Amino acid sequence: PLNAINKNSELFLIKGKGNKERIVPFGKKAKSAMEQYLNERGDGWGSQADLPLFMGTKKKRISNRTVQNRLKKYLEIFLGGKKGASPHTLRHTFGTHLLDNDADIRSIQELLGHNSISSTQIYTKVNPEKMKKIYESAHPHAS
Repeated sequence: PLNAINKNSELFLIKGKGNKERIVPFGKKAKSAMEQYLNERGDGWGSQADLPLFMGTKKKRISNRTVQNRLKKYLEIFLGGKKGASPHTLRHTFGTHLLDNDADIRSIQELLGHNSISSTQIYTKVNPEKMKKIYESAHPHAS
């Protein structure tokens, strides 16, 4: 619902699998896109707090399957007709980008909503070149 979005601090309260809650940040581009979407449907940040962010034609929350299908369709368009991308692909890419840009594994675990750090380690494979650079810069006997 809209009241799960803090537009000032740019944080979402998200319910995942098993109704598990986690807080997820979003950026200025996402905020702008949400504002545009809300305006186009005739709502805004001050609208009824329990309205879903994403609704179908009857102002009801869209299903998880609908989200998956729409994302697959938009990804296929974005990738020029290439098939195979999915919400899971986006999630994996998100985790990999975080790791490649020096986010610590514990933060990645939290952002992905994993209970176990081992789930996160499987999800995010370390780039061997990056591993070599870290070894060379951090270990006293590397050179």
